[in-house]
Amino acid sequence: MKAKTLRKLTSAGLAGIMALSFASCGLFGADKKAVTEAAESFAAALVKMDAKKIGKLTNEKKNSNTLTEFASFLDKSGYTKDQYEFVEAVMDTVSYEVKADTVQVNGDEASATVVFTMVDYEKALKKGDFEDIDDVIDAVKDCEDQTEVEVGLEFEKDGDKWLMSNLKKNKDIKDLYECLNYDLGLKAPLFDMVEDVDYYCYSYSGSYYIDLDVEFYDADVSEYDGRITADVYRDGLLVASDLTVSVYSDWLWIEYTNYDYSDLVDGDYEIVLKCDGNEWISKTETLTYNDDYGSVSSSGSYDSSFDSIVYYGYGSEEIELWSFTNEVPNMIDYYMNLNPGFASEYTVKCCILSTSSGYTDVLDDGLKYGGADAPDIYVVEGADVMEYSQGSMSSYASTYEDLGIDIDDAIADADIAQYTVDIGTNPNGEVIALAYQSTGGAMIYRRSIAEDVFGTDDPDDIAEIFGGGTGNWDAFWDAADTLKDNGVAVVSGKNDLWQVVYGSTDSWVKNGSLDTSSDRYEFFNIAYDLYEGGYSNETDAWTQPWYDDMNDAGDKPVFAFFGPAWFVNYVMALNTSDTYGDWAVCTPPVGFTWGGSWIFANDDTDQKDGVAELIYWITLDTSTDGLQYIWANGWLYDNGTADTVASGTVMNSINIDSDFLGGQDMMEVYDECNKFATGDYMSPYDTDINSYFLYAVDSYANPNSYENNYGNLDDAIELFEDDVYTNVWF
Repeated sequence: MKAKTLRKLTSAGLAGIMALSFASCGLFGADKKAVTEAAESFAAALVKMDAKKIGKLTNEKKNSNTLTEFASFLDKSGYTKDQYEFVEAVMDTVSYEVKADTVQVNGDEASATVVFTMVDYEKALKKGDFEDIDDVIDAVKDCEDQTEVEVGLEFEKDGDKWLMSNLKKNKDIKDLYECLNYDLGLKAPLFDMVEDVDYYCYSYSGSYYIDLDVEFYDADVSEYDGRITADVYRDGLLVASDLTVSVYSDWLWIEYTNYDYSDLVDGDYEIVLKCDGNEWISKTETLTYNDDYGSVSSSGSYDSSFDSIVYYGYGSEEIELWSFTNEVPNMIDYYMNLNPGFASEYTVKCCILSTSSGYTDVLDDGLKYGGADAPDIYVVEGADVMEYSQGSMSSYASTYEDLGIDIDDAIADADIAQYTVDIGTNPNGEVIALAYQSTGGAMIYRRSIAEDVFGTDDPDDIAEIFGGGTGNWDAFWDAADTLKDNGVAVVSGKNDLWQVVYGSTDSWVKNGSLDTSSDRYEFFNIAYDLYEGGYSNETDAWTQPWYDDMNDAGDKPVFAFFGPAWFVNYVMALNTSDTYGDWAVCTPPVGFTWGGSWIFANDDTDQKDGVAELIYWITLDTSTDGLQYIWANGWLYDNGTADTVASGTVMNSINIDSDFLGGQDMMEVYDECNKFATGDYMSPYDTDINSYFLYAVDSYANPNSYENNYGNLDDAIELFEDDVYTNVWF
């Protein structure tokens, strides 16, 4: 009897175990199905390049640096129109499948592999020599060859959802999007190759002419022969059309005169160049014949095609804004949405032309000759700002006071970084420009190396070890020796310290000539010691080895870089997949600044009230609706990145914990760095002088340099000063 009972119990127990096992299998199968569906949804978002949807399907916080960087990576504004059209054509060919045998579930964690199949665009474009983007897209569509990309996905369970958890370090996704950076080999647009435009009137043998010459960079434009024509207008009336333009290998030329070579009638003459029938460049000259001197005089203007023109608002009053990026125009867009009353009164025409396309040349001519077409507001970057705030172009700017802004009280209330005020102050001591960012620089160092070598990664401790805020390099070199003994380079290359030296020392120019006693001459020795002592990896800034050092992939581990918050957010954070989160910032040995953008108003603007309102909001408004507060918190864009601003009042009112900096609040450190920065370091001649100086430094500190003055300081200095005296006109 007992035996039978035991058998029954055993059978019942076995049945229970089997039931539990089947239930577990059912549950496990449900999880696998849910993970597969999550992988499919994520794959679909990748194919659509939908950064917002991708973010929602991950476990990243809404405004994390990882999502911000990923959104920036996919943002079409970061690519040319042709490049993005190509990418969209490629992504239209993509299909995907979740490999069933790769779906694994382990508690609240899971993984899966998705296979993406797409056109093999490299084979499609192998022949090259495409005329335009339409040819490229046709080649992509016609290609039957395919390639596969496998993307490994990891997931974590959050309630009843499976969220993708390895976006930050997923190199497979970058492989999927390699087409974003694929070189299409298309020839540069004709305008992008322009080096110089000359326009002039002259008389010869009793005849009178107007000439237009266009020179190009090192490029052969002879293929455009027959495709470029010109129209001529006098006082707005067409006087000649479709004139033949002479096209040579690296320049083109058009000459206009009366058919019988008689005197040209006085007036405003405009020559409009057309390429394939589309307006390309126009130049206007006012021509006057002087009987007394038998000469022709003119005053000219240059009107360039902008990279883009966008309009915000719908009011009858128009404000024209010129900028070298879309950053300030995006602010205008934000302001219009924030203030519908302003948008109903004003339309802001935003004209954007990159610095590489000749922005400052166009801006100069626009201010000099633009008249009604001149900008009301214009933006100038730090590398060029001194020419417009204290150089020959400063007379075209309105003072902020003339705009009706109580500038002294506004600067004090906002606690604007003093160096930004100094840079934007004209020779008469009047503020004519302010920056919206603050670009005081910090020392950006590796936490893990600091812990290993110095026993601490605390920013205050590291600042003390390196002489933060002392104004000299003594402690820095002592610490560099310690790092060297541990096989670590203190910096990647000499350019890292040049930005600090340049942004912390007095101007090159003193009493109207080169200051040969400048502290910047010490950089000869700094660069030489870095090389001779083996303190760096001898890289050059903005090259691949330099970026590799940020990611711990160089010859030696590198301890530090130097830069403002923008350098952290938009350079280092985008190039440190393996060291992301292992960085911190502290005050540097000497205070310096690097970069920035200043906002000017044209003294001739007839829209002072509207211009003043916009400029005040961008540069001085510290309310929670002001640009300073919005920019600092990264609210201007979806998934925006927090950044430092010119207002100390705003900087001290918020805390921004940076994932890249291991959770450190960078605002506190950068606010302190701004106090060390000075505006005395710049002059209108810096671009040229710096290039001659760094060339001479390289000849002294690099044994493989072209000039090869290695170790011969006197010859290197002579090379520098001769170049300046010969080529720079003060």
